[in-house]
Amino acid sequence: MKPLVLVFVFISFFANSQTLSPIYPSSGFSGSAFGKRVVLDENNHLFATTQNTTFNAQKGKIYRFDCTLGNVVQTNFYDIPTLTAEDDFAYSIDVNQNFVVAGAPGKDGSVANAGSVYVFENSTTGTLVQTLTAQNPTAEDQFGKNIHILGNFLFVSQISSLSGNAGSVYVYQFNGTTYNYIQQITAPGTPFFGSKIWTHNNRIFIGTGNSYYTSGDFQSLKAYDWNGSTWVENAAFNFNNTSANVIKDFAFHNNKLLVLTNDFSANYLTSFEHNGMGWTNSNTMNLNYGDSMVNGLKIEGDIMAIGTNNYTLQIERKFPLRIYQYANNTWNHTLTLYGQGTDFQDDAFGSVLAINSSGLGIGAPLENNPSPYDGKAYFVPFASLGNSTFSNATLVIAPNPAHDYIQLPADFSFQNLTLYDVSGKSLSFTNENRFISIAHLESGMYMLQATDKNGVIFTTKFLKN
Repeated sequence: MKPLVLVFVFISFFANSQTLSPIYPSSGFSGSAFGKRVVLDENNHLFATTQNTTFNAQKGKIYRFDCTLGNVVQTNFYDIPTLTAEDDFAYSIDVNQNFVVAGAPGKDGSVANAGSVYVFENSTTGTLVQTLTAQNPTAEDQFGKNIHILGNFLFVSQISSLSGNAGSVYVYQFNGTTYNYIQQITAPGTPFFGSKIWTHNNRIFIGTGNSYYTSGDFQSLKAYDWNGSTWVENAAFNFNNTSANVIKDFAFHNNKLLVLTNDFSANYLTSFEHNGMGWTNSNTMNLNYGDSMVNGLKIEGDIMAIGTNNYTLQIERKFPLRIYQYANNTWNHTLTLYGQGTDFQDDAFGSVLAINSSGLGIGAPLENNPSPYDGKAYFVPFASLGNSTFSNATLVIAPNPAHDYIQLPADFSFQNLTLYDVSGKSLSFTNENRFISIAHLESGMYMLQATDKNGVIFTTKFLKN
């Protein structure tokens, strides 16, 4: 019987493969792990950082690229000449149309590691216009650990401040000339307050941890509204994680709160709706990413990107970045992207994400390993994902229909295999010498997805009898 070839019916403008072009500084390189942080402004300027390396005293920097003309061009880089690698410049970064704001949480002030924040012009000259420090700093405050800009407001967190790593968030307001301090938001007894700062509908959400989690993970979110003179907590929109899973990231879509979690063996995306009094669980997706562990989530319109930053099996690999499209009241996996680094080597592609209305910024800070990792970044315009030159790829398997096994072609070199049922649920299977056991499956239709070494995704449909 002639094999059936799957074509995803829910694809609109996404194709199944694309060769990406990596971005790398043309001048001023210093540090390592380029792409450690990536942000985008709405003029399609991509900003990517390098990591400070204390072993050879190389400082991290921020690099600005113009992505508007199709060919990405570096326009300048941002640096503070008086800083050292220990100051951790560009540990955090955010931008708007006018400014580039960077944190140096390791900068010593009147006390050790008090931290500083630097405000630059968002321009080809990148002039430093302001330096911010915490009010009444104490040792190890690490002011500048996280940064977020909302309109005329600038939010700066210090994670390791106060007793018990409680943390706090400083608020500044732009008056047309400079950012002026207006408030320090605290949450006594809440460890790692300020681990994440994000906004939705002009409401601020601040992530918190607990004693079991590092400052990179979250256990709850606190919501704050502007009352005309100060930011006040809106407890009705606070979110408390009642599961044992660790919150890795969160985003909003159609006023729903989407929470990305991991329990160290599986990954989940849970959607919550607000009923006027609090958040209620409306749906949970088991992401079925094998041994990969999620860490990043970005949404723009009906497009969602989910990245990973770790795995449990000790097998190096390119990291997949999965793209979803929202249609028919569900998120559909439509595309998987890969970096252009060496095969079977960790690249951390997609572990760092940024998004705007035009495209996706991607960091791959480990690409070109082994150490020292110089890293890469990528900009993927949404329009390019619909380029007609990127066509659906097909794969022929045999036998089809099948009962005990299906076999891949001898000349097909694959990197990843995933087996799905017709609902899109990922299934377990064994693969020995290209023979995939399906004896454990119930009768019905199934889909096999294979990714070759170039990141091209092949899909086929088969019948289990």
